Parts: sequence; C-alpha cells; structure tokens
Amino acid sequence: MARELGQGFLTGSIIIDDGGVKRELHDRVWNGPQNDRPVSILDHDARFILLVEKDVIFRRLLEDRFHLKNGCVLASGDGYPSRNFRRLLRQFQDQLQIPFYVLADNDPGGYFLFFLMARGAVGQHSGPRASMAIPGARYVGVRSGDLSRYGLSESVRIKLHEREIQRLNQLKSSPWLGASAQWQGEIDEMLRRGSKLEIEAFCSLSLSFLSDSYLPERMTAGDFLGL
Repeated sequence: MARELGQGFLTGSIIIDDGGVKRELHDRVWNGPQNDRPVSILDHDARFILLVEKDVIFRRLLEDRFHLKNGCVLASGDGYPSRNFRRLLRQFQDQLQIPFYVLADNDPGGYFLFFLMARGAVGQHSGPRASMAIPGARYVGVRSGDLSRYGLSESVRIKLHEREIQRLNQLKSSPWLGASAQWQGEIDEMLRRGSKLEIEAFCSLSLSFLSDSYLPERMTAGDFLGL
C-alpha cells in the first residue's frame, strides 16, 4: 500500500463522497483526500471507529478482516496522524456519532497519540484544540498490567530509555492529566517497572489474538481508558 506523505489509511463499513467520487470502502483501503476537497459519508453500517498506531498492526487487522467481522471503520496514521487526517477522523466522528477507539503501544509514544486524539494537543500546558479533538476517545491500547493479565513472557518487555522516562514524568505533571487517577496509575506502573510493552507482544500468543480475543473482549467489557 503506497501512501503520500501526511496521509493515513482508512477502510471499513462505509461509503463516502470524495469530492464527487463515490468510494465504497468495505474491503478497500483509501489513503485520504489528496487536497482540501470535501468528503462526506453517504452510507455506513459501522459500529465504531478504531485508530491503530502502527501500520504493521493495521495490516495484521486487515489480514484478519477485523473491520468486516466487527463492522467498523479501521484507520491508521502510521504513527502520529497528520493534521489533515486527524481533521478527517474528527469529521467522520461528528457525522457518525459512534465510539472512537485508539489502539496503541504501552509506551510514551502510544500515550501521546491517544492524548493527541482526545485533546487535539499534547503540550504540557497547552489547552485542548477543539477543532481537532475527539473528547470521547477511548484508549484500548496495551496497558501496564497486561503482562501478567495475559501471561506474556518477560522477554517481551522493552527497557525504557531515559528520554522516555522524561516524557512520562512530563505527562504526569501536565495540569490536564493531574486529576486522572487511572492515567496517573498507568504511568506510575510503567515508571516503576522501567519497561514498556508493544502491541506486537500479543503475537506471541497467536497472530490473530488481537482480532479474535483482545479487542472484542475489551470493547464488550467497556475496558478502556478515557480522558
């Protein structure tokens, strides 16, 4: 799948009008509008939107046909989505009014991605950017307790770098995160452990563990973090 700089990937149970071009995305990957032309939703049967941090995990879910089996819009910005792609996701969320989930690593980068989507901005003292934010976003990414919860091998732990420790401490001291006991607990546990977990760790259980077990169970149980 080739992509242009600053774009993302999107597929799922949705039909859109892309500047006068009708696109049925049920089993096709679209890399977003190439300019400022308007995009609108013509029809859909999506139950939620799932933004995936990593392209390799996006591809894994595609191969498992997760978006078709679960009736969702599946998206990835391959890391931090561009502003244009975030605006597009916010536009889709406004039109669809369905749950918006973020699947990311248990590391500072994954947390920053979630906060970026939920607030529209991540700086320590920055206020939320309303035009970019999806305030109801739900984090279903890897959590600090997942190592023991799923019986993962200690070998999947990755030591935190000093810069990552600094980023976590910056997050802890952010005024907009100070009141969240859950997020403070997650960050404290990662700092205490001194290590992080990547989504790929679940592949040690089975290649389709994310699609068949992890994501359906978390969503059904409402086991996510908000902001």
